[in-house]
Amino acid sequence: EKYDSCMIKGYPETIISLKERYACVGNPSHFGAKHWMNIRFNEDMDDETLKDLIKQSYEIVKNKR
Repeated sequence: EKYDSCMIKGYPETIISLKERYACVGNPSHFGAKHWMNIRFNEDMDDETLKDLIKQSYEIVKNKR
């Protein structure tokens, strides 16, 4: 399989801001676009920003338990 993107959870205001700043951020295919985003790899987002967003997503999901 080819993995060229990931879906991660975020805060609604952050997702809106990221969509305005990065072309690689789009709507998720299987989840609500208010709280989830799809990020395509190797485009206009640097790896450190992507890693930070993944960590934030993990914390959001972990704290919902």
